[in-house]
Amino acid sequence: MARTDKTFKLSYNESLNLCREGKLPSTIQGLALALGVSRTTARKVLAHLEKNKIIERNDDGVQLLQPVRGSDFYSPVLTKPTREIAETRFFNWLLDEKIARGARISESHVASQINVPIATLHQIFVSFSRFGFLSKEQHRNWTYHGFTRELADTLFDFRYYCEMSALDKLVDLPEDSEFWQHLDAAQQLHRSYLDAPEESSQNVAEMDAAFHRLLLKYSSSILLLVNEAALSLIFYFRFHESWREHNTERRLIALNDHLEIIDALRARERSAARAVMRRHLKHAWRSVLNRFQERPQIS
Repeated sequence: MARTDKTFKLSYNESLNLCREGKLPSTIQGLALALGVSRTTARKVLAHLEKNKIIERNDDGVQLLQPVRGSDFYSPVLTKPTREIAETRFFNWLLDEKIARGARISESHVASQINVPIATLHQIFVSFSRFGFLSKEQHRNWTYHGFTRELADTLFDFRYYCEMSALDKLVDLPEDSEFWQHLDAAQQLHRSYLDAPEESSQNVAEMDAAFHRLLLKYSSSILLLVNEAALSLIFYFRFHESWREHNTERRLIALNDHLEIIDALRARERSAARAVMRRHLKHAWRSVLNRFQERPQIS
């Protein structure tokens, strides 16, 4: 996706949040300042809002024609940061090409295969190498080690701590936090899928990852800021390897867990949110252990 296109989609999503809050500027210059974008992008955003019949501009300013719905937002998949896009392409390449542990891979070859800048890929490889996922060889070549049981144990412990801690912070967020708007959009997306899973075009793995990233993003965890690579590896193993197994029942259980967590957060019920998350993560861990053909050891 071109940078300008991604900027527009991010700006459009933010303009929808402004509409919900009744704070959408009525002028192009005002919107450009509010969104921190160029006048050209702001003009395009306003035109798109009008085209989708969300607003109407007249001499009196801007009139909201209908409530903003979760389905009005661009999918998180379309607005992901460049590095996250590159990571997803790399992970999918590993799986699609069935790269075996111990295989030697080169930055230039992988970059050309997945169409990402070599510099971006190099940064990703370096960050993953700190966890033993890859190891550096000569001339920008790497050895792929993949997931070991030890790495899985470490990442699960990290994930459990971060996600449970996130809930404690999220239930205390003020009502005007933009987190709640994004949570409502996620809820709508989940319900739309569950209403007709066979007809939906949504990627369940992407929905699942986006939901958990949303919780972690707004928890403002310092641990996550310095361990973004660990988070990426968690989602790779859980949401890319495991979700590729077509287990419809498990997918529905996971998405319904998300809805229970959303309801508990909305009700500010800390203990209920933690109970569902604990159950949800135990199921995820059992799935991970199944990859190693071992029985889970969770009390």
